[in-house]
This record gives sequence, structure tokens and C-alpha cells, in this order.
Amino acid sequence: MWRADDHSRAFDLRNTQRDSARIVVEQRIDETVACPNDDTIVSAPVPPQIVERGKLGDALIVEALCDKYIEHLPIERQCTRFARTGVDIAPQTLGRSVATAIDLLAPVSKLIDEQTRGPGCSAPTPPVFRFSIPALRRAFAAQRCGAGPTRVG
Repeated sequence: MWRADDHSRAFDLRNTQRDSARIVVEQRIDETVACPNDDTIVSAPVPPQIVERGKLGDALIVEALCDKYIEHLPIERQCTRFARTGVDIAPQTLGRSVATAIDLLAPVSKLIDEQTRGPGCSAPTPPVFRFSIPALRRAFAAQRCGAGPTRVG
């Protein structure tokens, strides 16, 4: 019987009882096995991730997304904060991962928009829901290019 392993590593956040959150290296080993009877190769499906085969785990990407849009902490400062803890993450890597997470949230944004701005709604849309995915992407791109802060909405 033939067997092979595919190793993958990713940085991720883990909550512990002593600390609020720690950055850990998560290692996953995917096993590929060949059937001894007919040499059919079988492997388990890879668990879904925000960035497929990415170097950053889902919890770290969501934390960076929240820091970016709730705490207004630029990606470069987040990378500097991670570097102080001993984890060197390039701003481009973290920025692209956050942009991918924003793209995954587009259907949710559209649903919120439809349900809060529909003809049956007489109340104005709460300010927290007044964002669009293209506006967030433009703001992020402008900040990455050094154009300074931009207004989202």
C-alpha cells in the first residue's frame, strides 16, 4: 500500500486561559493513500478556509479584519504588532487575506442592505450597515498606496 503525507503550516490565534490570545503555528498533515487492490488514490477533503492553502489561519484573518474596520488599525501597524511578538507577516499577505475575507462577506452585506433598505422599511438604515464591499476595497487600496485615510460609505 502506497502512502504520502502533505504538510501545511499556518499562523493562527488561539485563546488560552492565561493569555487573551496567542499566535501559534498550526500544522496539518493530509494523508494520501493508494488502495492495494486497484491503486485508487484516496485522500480526505481539506477543511474549508478563508484563504485556501494560505499561511494565515481563519482566526487571525478575522482578528485582523475586525482590527482594521472596527478599531481602525492599519494593516501595516498590525504587522508591526505581530512582529513584536516574534511573528513576521508581510503587510501584503495580511492585506490580501483581509480582502479575501471581505469578498466572502459580500453576500451578507447585500442581504443586510436588502433587508434594511427595502420598500417595507420606513426607518433609516443604521449607520453601522452603511457600507459597501466596493467602498471598503477602495478605501483599503487607497490606504495601501499611501493616499491616506479615505471615507468609507
